[in-house]
Amino acid sequence: MNKFKNNVIDTFFKIKNEKFNTNLPQKIPVYDGTGLLIAFLKPLTKSTVNNSKQIKLLAKWREENSFAFPTQFKVTLEGTKKWTEGLIKEPSRILFFIETLDIKPRLIGHIGLFTFDFRERSCEIDNVVRGDKKLIKGIMTLALNSLVYWTLYSLKPYKIYLKVLSDNKHAVKFYQKNNFKKVKLIPLKKIVKEGMIIWKEKSNLKKAFRYFLKMRYVEQKN
Repeated sequence: MNKFKNNVIDTFFKIKNEKFNTNLPQKIPVYDGTGLLIAFLKPLTKSTVNNSKQIKLLAKWREENSFAFPTQFKVTLEGTKKWTEGLIKEPSRILFFIETLDIKPRLIGHIGLFTFDFRERSCEIDNVVRGDKKLIKGIMTLALNSLVYWTLYSLKPYKIYLKVLSDNKHAVKFYQKNNFKKVKLIPLKKIVKEGMIIWKEKSNLKKAFRYFLKMRYVEQKN
């Protein structure tokens, strides 16, 4: 196991099993452009699986934002709980709630990391969803920046990517504004089965109806 892989798996295991310490804080701070703390990235942990309020939120946000995902299906609480269990068990995947600073904190979205390539020493930003569309203007930009910063300095990948449906123009512009540059288009093949629609990567297709756009984070030099 290479050093990078070992660090990622060990870090995610400790976070998801709530083994926090001074080097591994319980929440990642989210700052605005002036350095003011405005929110936290709160990891989904083993406790999330049995938190019915959080499972309901995850299901609600998934249903409301299904257009942005390559897989569409009927969202249920049972299915969401199973998905959350799988996420907690997956050693190289993590998801963070975006949490407000209120006395009774509110969860307003989520963002995570997945698809690690341990040889290339890379990973992908994953599952970027704004649940509450009104609270904290610009929070998704700030949350993305905080996660990228934490990833670069805690996990130390050489490259950070993401994939977005190329016809989601709003999302593409959002990522471009946040220092992600276009890398390539990946053709997708539509598969329909058992009440699901799946847009699956098919790199050998010469022409496709839909595509993923792969983008790479480019760190800005001061």
